[in-house]
Amino acid sequence: MTVAEFTKRICQSLVAISLTLHMVPCAEAQNLTAEQLQAVSLWNQARAEVLNGSYADAEKKLRQADHLYPHMSRIQDLWGLSLVKIGKVEPGLQQLLLATSDPNVSPNAWINLGLAYEAKGDLNKAIEANKKYLAVAPQGPEATRMRAYVAALSSGVKTLGGDSTADYLAQATSPYNMHWQSDKMPIKIYIAPGDGVPGYRPAFERIVKAAMIDWIKASNNSIGCAYQNSPTGADINIRFSNDPAQLSNRAEAGEAKYVGRAPALMHVDVVLLTTVANPEDKVTDNAFSWLAHHELGHALGLVGHSPNTSDVMCFLESQLDRPAQLTERDAKTIQLLYNPK
Repeated sequence: MTVAEFTKRICQSLVAISLTLHMVPCAEAQNLTAEQLQAVSLWNQARAEVLNGSYADAEKKLRQADHLYPHMSRIQDLWGLSLVKIGKVEPGLQQLLLATSDPNVSPNAWINLGLAYEAKGDLNKAIEANKKYLAVAPQGPEATRMRAYVAALSSGVKTLGGDSTADYLAQATSPYNMHWQSDKMPIKIYIAPGDGVPGYRPAFERIVKAAMIDWIKASNNSIGCAYQNSPTGADINIRFSNDPAQLSNRAEAGEAKYVGRAPALMHVDVVLLTTVANPEDKVTDNAFSWLAHHELGHALGLVGHSPNTSDVMCFLESQLDRPAQLTERDAKTIQLLYNPK
């Protein structure tokens, strides 16, 4: 055996070991061409970048991998997800449609396809894609969560869109019209340490505090807050979790539980998830920013949701990996809640 042959054997063995995620069966890995082996290597690098939230870098590698290894559904799947995350929704959707045309594609590709349709605003097709995941993986690790998500999308599709008014106060205060009273200002907030929670990063606490600053500014400083080092006496307790079973609705990425009697809020417990339904995806800083803004909006008294997908308080999470920004409607609504006309 020559040195070149030995090196090739070693490379093929390493590829087979690295394919524990089954991009291709290990038996087939031995028959890949040099270009296909390079594509597999690029796919593995890109997947690591996706899990690190580096979608733009991943997209470049996957574009090259697709050129080297055309019609490989695993490449098309991850490429499609990366395209959607960087805002190229239509090209991403087309790649995901190609990926899911392969009967042997990973079931998670159907979750990604659902996210692409959701980003496009086509909730009916998003529901169909998520149902397909449940059909091909009824006992899959994300089945329970996806059933709840399908139910939530099916309910939300009836109320979404068609609202061009300056605010959504009526929807945001249904079924309860509550807010923090002046004698509760500044609102005392406790953020539990996230150390040891899978998926948690120190940046998450900073993101929560930045989101609170955004809401304070949007309210024209009608709201104030003070952070404390103990949950004792806190008005809002915030904690991090990687377990969706801790939420009342597994379709959600977070939850705010209220104590109070209208119109006075007395206490709110907030749970923020550090994981997402799709194990091929990650809670990036941008995604967590959306979640933090959304759940803090609830904690401040916006108990309902906006029917407009542009608003942070829409029940749909943005599928684009971009920082959360409060809209004029978000700001007008929080202002009306704390300073009624």
